[in-house]
Amino acid sequence: MTHRANATLAVIVSCFVATLIAGSALAGASDSDPSAELGLVSPKVVSLDGDDWLLATDPDNIGINQKWWLAPQETAVQCKVPWIIQDPFPGYHGVAWYWKRFDAPENPHLGGRTLLHFEAVDYKADVWVNDVGVGSHEGGEAPFDLDITEALNEDGQNILAVRVLNPTDTSIDGIVLSETPHRNKVNAYTAGSSYNHGGIVAPVRLLVVPAVY
Repeated sequence: MTHRANATLAVIVSCFVATLIAGSALAGASDSDPSAELGLVSPKVVSLDGDDWLLATDPDNIGINQKWWLAPQETAVQCKVPWIIQDPFPGYHGVAWYWKRFDAPENPHLGGRTLLHFEAVDYKADVWVNDVGVGSHEGGEAPFDLDITEALNEDGQNILAVRVLNPTDTSIDGIVLSETPHRNKVNAYTAGSSYNHGGIVAPVRLLVVPAVY
């Protein structure tokens, strides 16, 4: 065998050994921490859907000033999510508040995060977990995620509060019904129209994920 052939064989063997070592190291890391293989980790999903939510209307838009996110109002009624405000409160448009109590799921990942995922809130959502405002979102047809890790009580019950604005012809939070997409005016449903309903209209989930996701 020539000197050049020997050199080529040595390079091939070295690359093969390096590949084996790297594979073993990755396998060992994966055994110790599932988040090591970031591309293969699926989030743990906890549904918050159900009929144990509470809902109250806020026709005078006083909830933020009175810190309604801290606890459900006495006027709140039990409701299901996902669904629309207009089921328990027919004909109502404006601001409404939802509350849900839940336990924090265990996170097996080192430095892992817990995300609150909404498939859709129609039309604008302001969200609190316990006494912490965790984010807002405008637009009734798009999903969004909020990182609620720092707001959670890991060893006790948590309260989720969602202030929902279903726009009207009167400006609330600078939003007017006539300027929002895919909306008619506040009136009864007619064939071919897009009725102005609102609320938490799609599933809500907790996503337990690695630190990098």
